[in-house]
Amino acid sequence: DGGGWDEESNSAIGDVALGVDVFLPAVFRRPVIANHIVHERVTVETTDHEDHTFCGIMFDVRCTDALPVEWLEISSIAVRGALGPMTVWTAPDTYRGKARSRSAWTRIYDREHEASQRRLVPLELAEPIKLPAGGGCGLFVHSARPGDSAVVYDNNRSSRQQHASRVLL
Repeated sequence: DGGGWDEESNSAIGDVALGVDVFLPAVFRRPVIANHIVHERVTVETTDHEDHTFCGIMFDVRCTDALPVEWLEISSIAVRGALGPMTVWTAPDTYRGKARSRSAWTRIYDREHEASQRRLVPLELAEPIKLPAGGGCGLFVHSARPGDSAVVYDNNRSSRQQHASRVLL
């Protein structure tokens, strides 16, 4: 007999054959990369002071590498405001330093939307953005509607609020 537990208790024999220390607590034996796919839709709610509107907003999205996550997929971005002809653009890694460089951006969404001052309108991406663990991208949500009331955003009134706006995904 090779030792270990019986078949009814998820035999440790296989773990020993794979070089796993069966006496190490399970928390230290977690896989580095997930061995399953989780299909979950997450809505990230942020504080909304309704204090600014403009034609567009740029921001960064990063996928954590602090957890056993292989990738993060973004399938839509929700906005509200006067809207109109909406586009979504992406840039590798970050938007910083690319605001005035058209060649740094790729358009991934282009569609007309009715005004929606109270309800968020999802901008469903034809091809989702897939970020690997530790990876990121810059996003630019823009409206070509005349005036500056197309997209409502929060102006981060304090540095304390900036920390609260960071969401671990």
